[in-house]
Amino acid sequence: MSKTSKTKSLLKVAEELHRLAERLREIAEMEAQQEKASTPATKQRQRSFETPNASEAIQRLRTLSREDAAKELEAMSHSQLEPIFSSLAQMSGKKKPREMMLKKILWHLFDFNAGHEIAKNKPNEDNQ
Repeated sequence: MSKTSKTKSLLKVAEELHRLAERLREIAEMEAQQEKASTPATKQRQRSFETPNASEAIQRLRTLSREDAAKELEAMSHSQLEPIFSSLAQMSGKKKPREMMLKKILWHLFDFNAGHEIAKNKPNEDNQ
């Protein structure tokens, strides 16, 4: 390969990199504008499902066995279960029966991942 063709190839690569850098700059500017346009009310709604207390409670419950977590949840009032349920299920727990919230919280904490792993590792019976 001659010096001229190498130089031309390098110039093409440099031009392409320059175009990509410009496009990335445009995307970053668009994202910054969208962030500015986002209202405090929107941000509050996005955070409403996960409160710090619920996050801490969820992390603590995940360290326990299913039975111990069930006992701890059973000792909580409906209003104490609501933020945990809302955080895990991504829906309000205000009108949900307490027993249903208990079952759903335990399912999200312990059963969902186990079922997901089983489904992931199970061979498709239609293909056998």
